[in-house]
Amino acid sequence: EFSTQESCNVLYALALLRFRDEPFLAAACAALAGRAGAMNEQELANGAYACALLTFRDDTFLSALCGQAQTRIEDFKAQGVSNLAYALGVLGFRHDAALGAVAGRAGGALPKFSAQGISNIVYAFGLLEYRRLPFLEAVAAEMKVRGLDKFDPQHLSNMLYAFARLALAPEGLVPALCDHMPSRLERFKPQELSNSVYALAHLRVDRGDFLAAFCGHVRARLPAFSEQNLSNTAYSLALLGFRHEPFLHALADHAAGRLGEFKTQGIANV
Repeated sequence: EFSTQESCNVLYALALLRFRDEPFLAAACAALAGRAGAMNEQELANGAYACALLTFRDDTFLSALCGQAQTRIEDFKAQGVSNLAYALGVLGFRHDAALGAVAGRAGGALPKFSAQGISNIVYAFGLLEYRRLPFLEAVAAEMKVRGLDKFDPQHLSNMLYAFARLALAPEGLVPALCDHMPSRLERFKPQELSNSVYALAHLRVDRGDFLAAFCGHVRARLPAFSEQNLSNTAYSLALLGFRHEPFLHALADHAAGRLGEFKTQGIANV
């Protein structure tokens, strides 16, 4: 019989290889679920994270992991906390007791968390629509201390997207992001650019200076945007009532040559 460490190592290795065998995963999760109390903190986090990498959701297994995590979260390392939260978010598994434990553990020790770790937790809370304003305010304070330049474009974009999902953002953070991001737009991927303006639209944050910089930059990168990115960007600017003629002309000309890629909703949005 495999030990819990050996079982978790196999599960994690398969995840890194992106080898998804559902019968094996179901059997492995079933076996580990009954032994969750014997798993150490790293095994609990790695087990959840492996399932997330393989997009394999087993509610019994995740419930067992969360039941252990909620009472043992203080023994988790920072990366384990963020990996657990990220996994729950990606898998769409909301366990309020475990998420509350994550918020309490991370919120009181944010300087020990990497920028990626902080971003992953906020992103997970957004995906799960788990609203915890004191934690988000602690995140905003930590970001101010570190400086926004310490966070990668993906981190910033994911957190903005999370705030939009939560319909909630720490006071002052979104305007600070709007001031900071224009000088770094060339480092944002198309998905990150689209998600950022989508988030501002759903938060009803109308920052003309940022939107002008955004449109001026994105105009030259339209060929790299997927049809979903184009559709979401056009819809977001419309929600904000922001009209940038050069960008709109470029978008219309570009989209006209790619209409075959668009779904009906995407055409309507553009």
